[in-house]
Amino acid sequence: MKIRKIITAVTAFTLVCGMPVFPYARPLTEVQAGIEIIETEEEYTVGIYENLFEYHKCSDHIEIGKQIDKESFTALEIPSEINGMPVTAIAKEVFFECTGLTSITIPYSVTTIKQGAFYSCTGLTSITIPYSVTTIKQGAFYDCSALTSITIPESITTVEDYVFRSCTSLTSVTIPDSVTTIGKFSFCECPSLTSITIPDSVTTIGMGAFNSCTGLTSMTIPNSIKTIDIAVFEGCDSLTDIYYSGTEEEWNNISIEDYGNDILNHVTIHFNSSRDEKNLSGDANLDGKVSISDAVAILQYLANAEKYPLDGQAKINADVDGAEGVTGMDAAVIQQYDAGIITEI
Repeated sequence: MKIRKIITAVTAFTLVCGMPVFPYARPLTEVQAGIEIIETEEEYTVGIYENLFEYHKCSDHIEIGKQIDKESFTALEIPSEINGMPVTAIAKEVFFECTGLTSITIPYSVTTIKQGAFYSCTGLTSITIPYSVTTIKQGAFYDCSALTSITIPESITTVEDYVFRSCTSLTSVTIPDSVTTIGKFSFCECPSLTSITIPDSVTTIGMGAFNSCTGLTSMTIPNSIKTIDIAVFEGCDSLTDIYYSGTEEEWNNISIEDYGNDILNHVTIHFNSSRDEKNLSGDANLDGKVSISDAVAILQYLANAEKYPLDGQAKINADVDGAEGVTGMDAAVIQQYDAGIITEI
């Protein structure tokens, strides 16, 4: 079958070169010699919203279409409806290379963010994805190199391929318990990530998912994981610790592809280590230990909470000085602990 041969060739090139051929797969919109259509565009009419972007008026909803002038975008608030019809989707590559776009507000009417919607929005520093969004398609935030944190809503079940690839400033990712699959190259080339927790719902980590995350030092992996695909940890040269919630026997039963995962033979795997063990006083960056980097994380948070957030357990861990709230005194206590001046916090 032709499609199988094409896919095989692409996969072979990927394995040889260590990189995918395409940044993300684009849907086919017409029949091409023996290749099955995998997605078609819904019929629509085109309108223009406040001279900012086109919109596609479908039978019962609106999709945001391409931008009119990418240079004019800075902060953008997408409307929840246009001409009385709900805005439910952001079409593919709408904001491609809108480098001046720094923030965007997505309304709760939106359910789908399509392929490459914010591809190469290199100035985008923050975005809130509402719980109404159920699908974030391939490469949606590819090369958003200024984005520092992302919280994936609990409405998402799959982290699609390439979705946060090359988000080089990304330091914080929250993956909810609703997610079952982490797609191919989804967090590839995110060198600012130092730790990440995979929720108990995930069963598969796709090819190259954390490839070239050079700053990654620790990861929490649940015993729900059944498959770790090719080159998931290739180039993760700083990875030293994996906190695994299952037994050594369960770990050995995981289907782990050898290619590109050699680092797993050299890291320390902490068996029977649940995510609850991240509740470590002083561990503000959730890397499983207390060090000067936690004091730095606190000071960065105090200087710019939007850029360097401490959320949930991180904020609880950071509050060590006995007074309510996270302050510079917490950073000072951690520095004393790291220097051996005090022995417990």
